Amino acid sequence: MIDCRGSRAALALALLAALLLAPTAAPAQSDALSITQFRHTAWRGAASAPGRINDITQTRDGYLWISGSDGLARFDGVTFDTYSPASDDPTVFYGVAQMLETRAGELWVGRFQGEGVSIFRDGRFASTGMPDPSRQITELLQDQDGVIWAVNARATNSLSRFVGGRWETLGAGWDAPDGWIMSMAAARDGVLWVATMDKLFFLRRGARRFETANARVERGAGLAEDGAGHIWISDQAGTRRLPDYAAGQTSARGLPNYPAPGRRLRTKIVFAPDGSLWGATGSAGLFRITHPDGPGVMTTYGVKDGLTDDQTASIFVDREGTVWTGGDRGLNAFVAPSIVEEAAIPAGADEYYVAEDGRGLVYVSDSAGLFVIRPYKPPVRIRQGLTRDIVLCGGEGAVFLLHDGVVDEIRDGRTVRSFAMDKPRTLFRCAVGTGGRLWVSSNDHRLAMHDATGWHDRRTLTSGVDEQFAVDRRGRPIVISGFSSLTRIDGDKTAAWSAAQLRLGRLTFVNDGAAGLVVGGAAGLARLSSGRIEHIDLRRHPWLRNVRYMLETPDGEVWLFTFSSIVRLSAADLARAFANPDAPIPHRVFDELDGLTSGSARYDGVRAARGGDGRLWFLGTAGVMRITPGGLVRNDAPPPVLIRAVRAGERSFSPTGAVSLPVGTSRLQIDYAALSLRTPSRVRFRYRLAGVDEAWVEAGSRRTAFYNNLPPGQYRFTVVAANDDGVWNATGASLDVSAPPTFWQSRLFLVLCLLAFAAMVWGLYRVRLRAVTARIRTRMNERIAERERIARELHDTLLQGVQGLILRFQLIVEDLPRDQPQRAPLERALDAADEALGQARDRVLDLRGADRAEDLEAALSKLIQAQGGETGPAVGVFVEGTPRALDEIAADEVLAIVGEGVANARAHAGAGCIEVRVAFGSRRLTVSVVDDGKGMAPDMLREGGRHRHFGLAGMRERARTLSGGLVIDSPPGGGTRIVVTIPARTAYSPRPWPSWRALLSWRPWHG
Repeated sequence: MIDCRGSRAALALALLAALLLAPTAAPAQSDALSITQFRHTAWRGAASAPGRINDITQTRDGYLWISGSDGLARFDGVTFDTYSPASDDPTVFYGVAQMLETRAGELWVGRFQGEGVSIFRDGRFASTGMPDPSRQITELLQDQDGVIWAVNARATNSLSRFVGGRWETLGAGWDAPDGWIMSMAAARDGVLWVATMDKLFFLRRGARRFETANARVERGAGLAEDGAGHIWISDQAGTRRLPDYAAGQTSARGLPNYPAPGRRLRTKIVFAPDGSLWGATGSAGLFRITHPDGPGVMTTYGVKDGLTDDQTASIFVDREGTVWTGGDRGLNAFVAPSIVEEAAIPAGADEYYVAEDGRGLVYVSDSAGLFVIRPYKPPVRIRQGLTRDIVLCGGEGAVFLLHDGVVDEIRDGRTVRSFAMDKPRTLFRCAVGTGGRLWVSSNDHRLAMHDATGWHDRRTLTSGVDEQFAVDRRGRPIVISGFSSLTRIDGDKTAAWSAAQLRLGRLTFVNDGAAGLVVGGAAGLARLSSGRIEHIDLRRHPWLRNVRYMLETPDGEVWLFTFSSIVRLSAADLARAFANPDAPIPHRVFDELDGLTSGSARYDGVRAARGGDGRLWFLGTAGVMRITPGGLVRNDAPPPVLIRAVRAGERSFSPTGAVSLPVGTSRLQIDYAALSLRTPSRVRFRYRLAGVDEAWVEAGSRRTAFYNNLPPGQYRFTVVAANDDGVWNATGASLDVSAPPTFWQSRLFLVLCLLAFAAMVWGLYRVRLRAVTARIRTRMNERIAERERIARELHDTLLQGVQGLILRFQLIVEDLPRDQPQRAPLERALDAADEALGQARDRVLDLRGADRAEDLEAALSKLIQAQGGETGPAVGVFVEGTPRALDEIAADEVLAIVGEGVANARAHAGAGCIEVRVAFGSRRLTVSVVDDGKGMAPDMLREGGRHRHFGLAGMRERARTLSGGLVIDSPPGGGTRIVVTIPARTAYSPRPWPSWRALLSWRPWHG
């Protein structure tokens, strides 16, 4: 009987063991690298800022700070800003040894020449009051309790701490370390570790006495804490992990221990985010240990490899994982590459071939042999000394190596069988279809297929010129012939597409995957879908130029290999792009900054493969490269953005706070930065000056904004940036800018111009008015002169003649006897003639103007009296304002209008009272005649009077003659109101301009 429970238990144990022993993920890509495979950038000479570099740190704003013998420098990845303290600082030329950014965000510096520890604030060194400092501060750190510790370069009383706002030197009561202190480390558990020339000390959290650890310590020791909280030491004896002496451990047996790579003066060590340990030796360059807890590999890097100098005094890892080191001759940066050239496969072969068996194994061949790459393992050579004329293809759990007229079937790294090719072939390609079918084509014998029954000639299906192969998801071969046409083989049937249909230029690959059946060429990509051909071209997506191969992975990623780059995108985004070719496609481009040593070869074929561990293998012109997608570290932190400088003309302004530019400034320059130090050249910016730029300005990697012909106004400048992984800091940095106007640009000047223009228009109006008035007065004077001429003629001719006739008739009447009956009628006729002659003289007097113009009130009273003032309704004359002399014509016309109005009121209105009102105004003369009679009929008001009666019409004509207006109103309650309004320029006599003597003799009135 079988014990099922025991079987299940054994099976469970086996599964558990398999899970524990099986690798769960690919190791981080940088773990397996030597330092020489990192991207190394160096700044040498004057570009490296302060003299000899002593220390490197990064402040929370993202700046990298460098201390040296000449002072401090600040680095944004592109530009060094050297900080020289104020000229009144007597220690201006004293260098800086060590730096520390405290938790409060202050930059503390340890200095030379007995200056102790200072705080660097606003360009000045502010002393912290350290008593009795040595000539150099060699260490600065802050522990978990916020206490700041400093090491003086001397053999006694070298350790000090800053707590409670003052420094305290640790004396004998602390059992403080004696001798020269080489390094300190503040562990996360609060223990402070101190290494001297030959001893190791530790101070427990909250304790007041140091304890001595029984550890071997050599000269130049450096201390650091790893990610797990273990303390490591590196000195002349090597690099090793220390027992946890604070927890009671004393034995170092079984702990990792690595030899020292050369003789070193003083070592400083740090741990990178990937867990590797980096060390600066002070005399022998750099070293790096991958997986220090084991099994780790140590590699070194020195001047021979490109380091600025072997005297590396400092080493630092920034927040993006970049390793920085400096020494006597410059600054160095090391960035883990995304693309690694595989050192196990020799570089420089004429051609490389790659294939994957579909079961997780990748095979690479060149003229030196055949390599198999197993998951999580380096390449292993399994065959050596192949000829040049070979080809490799794989699938269905096997790869086929075609060489020397033979086909070798290889499974799991071993050749399981060999069989002869159908015929000798040259320049051939192969592909594996479903069922393990092997398809082979060459220029000389076209297409053939091999299966379990042997070789089958299929040469009639294609042209047989430079065929490239792929197999679609249904196992059907798809062949590119002559780099210009595409043929899909389905049994004995074929489907073909011409170069004119595909519009891709030279065809390079075909791939059938999640994005569809995609064809690549020199001019972009095309997709064959349901009888349609969809395109994505270079005009919108220039990174698709010269795609040589496409690799689609099971996790939905697409990798494109071009002459100069490798591009990653998702299959879903690619499928959407075919449906909407103008929409942006999310992607990432890998180039030489990511470790790409060469682009795809110019010949076509399989150029990339994916292993079972997810690693991708690419065949370049110079060697074989790999990418571990799981080891790619994406920088998801938006880069800090700041404004570095503002310049207007020759003046510079502080970028903090609002900037007020000089009056008349028209040119503005703003320098900005984004503190992503890993790959600064890939940082992208966009900016906008509100009030000038309608939309964001895409600046690319440019770090300066220029504005010319800037008008006066209030502006707000905003700049945002994206790091090398395309993560944007959407908030960015802003700056308020004020550009005050000159006097000629000010509102006051504009108002003055408007006032001047208004004054000019008013002056022109007054000139025009005077001209019009002068013409009116000229015509009026002409009328007056004509009236006076008529008056003279009447007086000298008619009146004199009539007077003579009256006298002759008077003489005749005097000769008649008094009792003569005809004498009385003649005397009455002579009396009537005398009365008529008097009236005629009055009219002649009126024609000469009389005195009406001087006293309108008297003239109106006289007129009313002449019209019969003793009978009829009472007429009252009322005057408002200061009377002014009227123009003679105006006075005559006004009298005529008033006379007509009063006469009409007496004759037709049945009024009981009539009022004549005269208002002398500065701008007009208003005369009104108001009665309380029965009023006027509405039709008369509408038509302006009665038919064939000209009284009202004459009144209007007289008013128009004076450029005035006449209004007649008769309210429903009765009465009539006649109002004539005449402008002052035609109503009043002109006032003479004062003479210059009168102006000179004018004196202000003092009351």
